[in-house]
Amino acid sequence: MLELEHGFRVVDVHASLEPAAGRRRGEGLGDPERLEREMHQAGVVRALVSPGGRDTAYLKANNAVARMSVERPFVAVARINGARDPSDTPVARLRNLTARRTDHHTTPADIEQYAYDDRFVGFKLHPARDGLPDEEVLAQLEAVGLPTVVHGGRGSRRRPSRRRFSSTTFPSSWLTSAGTRSSAT
Repeated sequence: MLELEHGFRVVDVHASLEPAAGRRRGEGLGDPERLEREMHQAGVVRALVSPGGRDTAYLKANNAVARMSVERPFVAVARINGARDPSDTPVARLRNLTARRTDHHTTPADIEQYAYDDRFVGFKLHPARDGLPDEEVLAQLEAVGLPTVVHGGRGSRRRPSRRRFSSTTFPSSWLTSAGTRSSAT
């Protein structure tokens, strides 16, 4: 293993756990036992975990992932969502003028709850899948000061999303998913 042979410590920052067995893609994907076994086999010592994408609120799924992480080499991050479109098209800009948070979107109170719950070390946002949070939620993210991993990659428009976060001071890191092709110029 990398750690034993070379002193490397590998951390996976893009792992998903799926609390509902019926929602898991493929056999065992999203299962905590399988993920832990595969991490051990690959020499991965820790994994940042969050629930997979869904069209409902993330509160229950985030809490389930935190429970699944206990006494495992998993570090839970709360997945958040929003009503705003991350793309930079004229239609998206117009749509964002009237976009309003609904019951299934993350609220500032949700951010505060996750931040002060010691089971979560930060947040994950996948703008292409979950939309962007509104200004109140971003302000609360800034106030709590926990790291936010922003997923970029397939289906993501990084420049508009990155511009959206450039005016904030909360710590954020960009994650580009494996398999994403970019042209080098």
